[in-house]
Amino acid sequence: MRLKSRFRRGHAAARPKLKRQNLQKFLAAVAVVLLAGCAVAAAFHFGRQLLAMKKTAVAATAGSAAPRSYPKEIAARVTQDGKPAGFLSLNGRLFQAPPSLYPGAVPQIEIGKAGQTDLAGAAKFLAEAARAQGGFSPLVRLSYVSPQDGWKAFFADGTEAEWGDFRWTDLKLERMRQVLNDAKDDLSGPANVDLRYFGDGRIILRAASAKSVSMR
Repeated sequence: MRLKSRFRRGHAAARPKLKRQNLQKFLAAVAVVLLAGCAVAAAFHFGRQLLAMKKTAVAATAGSAAPRSYPKEIAARVTQDGKPAGFLSLNGRLFQAPPSLYPGAVPQIEIGKAGQTDLAGAAKFLAEAARAQGGFSPLVRLSYVSPQDGWKAFFADGTEAEWGDFRWTDLKLERMRQVLNDAKDDLSGPANVDLRYFGDGRIILRAASAKSVSMR
């Protein structure tokens, strides 16, 4: 009987120990679950912050101006009705750019109501005139007049040329050089040259200060 009683007492004493162990295991499991939940919540929060940062960066990029590339060289500085209107590229494209990008000396072109075809022709003319320097003063300005009269060219020495359209540019430059050279003894200063009738075989030349006309 004593042995049985002792067994019962020992068994009864083991129950609280088992309960404590089970409780500890339960609490440990709860702690693991809580830690895992915290980790998931932290990861979710971090993910939302990262997504918000990405959206902000994309919005900032979309809101800012995209980097532009500009031509290395230009044909002319452009004015329209006497006001700055950008630059003319070598292929006749009108574009805007910071003036500090092109500090060098280039001709000025007053485009008035010229169309895109006129601008392309003007860019080609300016390039040909730059290559043909010699025998006359450098070209400094080109101005659109009208569809009928075309363009007017202004040179550094004060010579002006009613150029007309841009047909026969090479021939016009060469003939103007010859005419000015032939008439240099008769000219006391800059000349006015009318090349609008070049297609008819005529060049009209006069001194800028004179009213007399010389047909060449």
